[in-house]
Parts: sequence; C-alpha cells; structure tokens
Amino acid sequence: MVLSDIYATVNALDEMPTKETYWDVNETNGSMGFGGEATGTGSTPQYDFYGRINARNGIIGGTRYSTGEVDTGNNWADGKRIYSRMIAITTPATANAGTTFNLDMSGMDAAWVDASASFLEYSDSGFINHPGYVSADGGRQFMAQLHRKANELYIASDGAGTGYVRILYTKN
Repeated sequence: MVLSDIYATVNALDEMPTKETYWDVNETNGSMGFGGEATGTGSTPQYDFYGRINARNGIIGGTRYSTGEVDTGNNWADGKRIYSRMIAITTPATANAGTTFNLDMSGMDAAWVDASASFLEYSDSGFINHPGYVSADGGRQFMAQLHRKANELYIASDGAGTGYVRILYTKN
C-alpha cells in the first residue's frame, strides 16, 4: 500500500491530543518510551516500557554470560540490582582436589553461586551440572562455594577439566 499526499495539505504530527503518553520517541537517538517518556539520552537507542511485556514468541539474547560484570536486569528481594560474572577454573586430575580462585568481593553485598548456570566439564568427556555434589564413594563430584572472608571461590572436584561457575551478587 502506498500513501501519497497529492495536494500537499497533510501535516504529520507525532503527538496525540491526550494527557497520557502511549509512545514517545527521542528523535536525536531513536530512543522510545512505550506507555511513558523515552528517557534514553546516549548515542544509542534505549527502550523504556511502563507496563508488562508479553513476549509472545520468546526473547532472544535475554541472558548474557561474561567473565566481566553483567547487569542481569533483575532485582533482588531488597530492590538492589543483581549482577553476574562467569568464572572458569581449571581443575586438576586428582581425586578430591580443592582449587581456589581469588575473587575480589569487596563491593558485593549479597553473593551466591548460580547453580542453574554452573557446571564442570571433564577433559575426558562428560559433565556434572550440579555444583553441590560431593561423593564419598569415588563417584564424579563437583562443588562450588564462595568464601567471602577469604575473597575466594572454592571448587571441589575429582578430575581434570574446567569448572564454569556463575556468580550472582548485589552491590554494597
């Protein structure tokens, strides 16, 4: 469909005659506000939603994994933002081995291991997906714990591989 103003009499407006904002566009950077003001002022667009979002066909790229700090976009029960960081630790080929990773937790308030995104990948193939399993019978094991006072992440394992641990935390 093509729309033409053959008489040059139509004026395009980007405002509706109402007190409520349904859609606001910052024309300098393309930021948009849906149900409220577009607050983005940077060089790249920002999208502000002032109501529930129904993603009818899913969301792509919702969770980012990085060894650097990532704002998850979620808030903890006390209202503080939740941040994440992935840590990869090489584990030795010995049984019941303990490995520590120095981790500066001075700016962290609450901090915990995200069990849903932490696992041990063995060099000889195979995975353990639960970072809290320790076996007394010589079975495959993997455990990840934060030692806050020592500023360390501790890994217990029983074979050579790489432990991937996602830390979630709020800031002081």
